[in-house]
Amino acid sequence: MATASETKVIEAYIGLLGRAPDPDGLKYWAGQLDAAGGTTEAMKKLTNDITLSAEWNAKGYGTSTTVDGVTTVTFTKAQADVVIKAMYANLFEKDGATAPSDADVKYWSDQLQDGSVTASEMAVLLIAGAGTTDKATLALKTEAATYYAENVAQADFSRATATASVEDVDSPLTLATSKAATDAIATGTGITFALTAAATDAPAMTGGDDTITGTSNTMQAGDSIS
Repeated sequence: MATASETKVIEAYIGLLGRAPDPDGLKYWAGQLDAAGGTTEAMKKLTNDITLSAEWNAKGYGTSTTVDGVTTVTFTKAQADVVIKAMYANLFEKDGATAPSDADVKYWSDQLQDGSVTASEMAVLLIAGAGTTDKATLALKTEAATYYAENVAQADFSRATATASVEDVDSPLTLATSKAATDAIATGTGITFALTAAATDAPAMTGGDDTITGTSNTMQAGDSIS
């Protein structure tokens, strides 16, 4: 079970990066929060460091500028809208038909653009202000991310599988699916599937060591490998 500090770190990673933290990263940042007594300042440092990271910058969420050693991130309206919608999807699985309202997007977008709220602060505020349904969804995602970070060795960590561990988790069923995928990574045990000529095959690759057997002429028009 995650400690209070670990939970804060995990939620920050989910909201800002859309993934579970790596085991070493979780240990480091939880230790920093514990050492600082779980202060708001320590949490700000964590979230701010994430938004100044190469991983964050690679997402194209904002424009980083460094002057005299101080880095700031600014947003155009288009960039602000993207980061807000991404956070809602990351934290609460709100996208498509359940995407945040135009009014909510504008509310946060205006603040990101004028600098009254930073992206790192917005993530913390969204988490703190979540309603009952959103809290329940975030709790499921946090449990999935915790399970991943506690069971996958650092050497087996990848951003892709860390992202998959929380993506689309919004129910007990999808949580169980996430944990099963984490188990496959942790144990290295995947699936062995033999393509057939007579059936419509649809093997789903796992995070473990998967083996697909058969030859190219075994593949049928209806077959799919995901």
